[in-house]
Amino acid sequence: MRDEILPYQRSKGMIIINTSIYSSDDGFDYFIWLREFDNAEAREKVYKNTYNKWWATEMKPKIFKLIDKTSINVKLLQAVNL
Repeated sequence: MRDEILPYQRSKGMIIINTSIYSSDDGFDYFIWLREFDNAEAREKVYKNTYNKWWATEMKPKIFKLIDKTSINVKLLQAVNL
């Protein structure tokens, strides 16, 4: 992830705020990464630029050797101004 996937995503304009590994009490490890977008339109533009045919043929197979694709759970969070 760190050496290939994240640099690729950054090169396509994705802002990655943080990455971490969370180990749950039931023994599962989760890779978590926080990404930031200015708005929904910017997110869609970056996604379209990042998740292209090259991504599907070159990167997805590598990723799914590392993780179970059924375990992917994407959440859209909204910032709160305090």
